Amino acid sequence: MIRVEFIRQLRRGRTWGLFIALVLVPLIIGIANRNDTGHGGRRESNLFTAGTNTGLNFSIFNLLIMSNFFLVVIVAAVAGESVAGEATW
Repeated sequence: MIRVEFIRQLRRGRTWGLFIALVLVPLIIGIANRNDTGHGGRRESNLFTAGTNTGLNFSIFNLLIMSNFFLVVIVAAVAGESVAGEATW
């Protein structure tokens, strides 16, 4: 049953849209951080730049940002679709 639901979810456009959002949000944050020169052409040291300086910090920073909203929405969308699909049967 889990395999059937997994295959069903992979065929939906909404699932692919959520996957694309999961990839694009960290990319946008990384590009914005890389291109931010601050005032006067020098980089300022703040919590955002300290959180995204290294790869490990960047991963943890993005996980903390995305876990507040995006991961909850993804779990709710997948679980809600499974429950609604069963209700129609």
